[in-house]
Amino acid sequence: MFTGIITDIGEVSALEDREGWTHLCVKAPVTASKVQIGSSVAVSGVCLTVNSIENGEMNFSLLPETLRMTDIGAWTVGTRVNLEAALRVGDELGGHFVYGHVDGVGKVVSIGQEGESVRIRIELPENLMKYTAPKGSIALDGVSLTIASLGDTWVEVSLVEYTLQNTILGKWNVGRVVHVENDMLVKFVSGHANKK
Repeated sequence: MFTGIITDIGEVSALEDREGWTHLCVKAPVTASKVQIGSSVAVSGVCLTVNSIENGEMNFSLLPETLRMTDIGAWTVGTRVNLEAALRVGDELGGHFVYGHVDGVGKVVSIGQEGESVRIRIELPENLMKYTAPKGSIALDGVSLTIASLGDTWVEVSLVEYTLQNTILGKWNVGRVVHVENDMLVKFVSGHANKK
């Protein structure tokens, strides 16, 4: 489990098929020094298990389902990624509960300045829109955010200076595909209500 508060930015150093597995290698000396083999790390919002650590690089194996539900297959060497190690008992819960189980992908359709902040509109498929709520939480590329505005096919979020400078979100552009994890509480309530 994670909080959606990014603690490091890493860089993809390899993405390749070996021995029937797709392997992702991420260079991130700070995070690599804090985790161990078998640890869970959220890589741009995707919960992955560390296979090995060497020279500040973490190696992960990817399941076909992970590749199907995310945009990882389109990453290349040099792609920058948000990183967060798993929440530990006693850690501050500054964001919201994030599981690292990506529900799907959305697309950035507009970016605009709003005073000191930046407002970004993300287009979402219908199956993800049904689990959004005004002023609710959403994780985009692993970052815990509050939904600022909501349309029929999109959500908007506002990014403060800290988020722009300490995550990859400040480098997003229109057309970018982003990982989306809806708020677990909204999914639970909506799922429970739909069963009645």
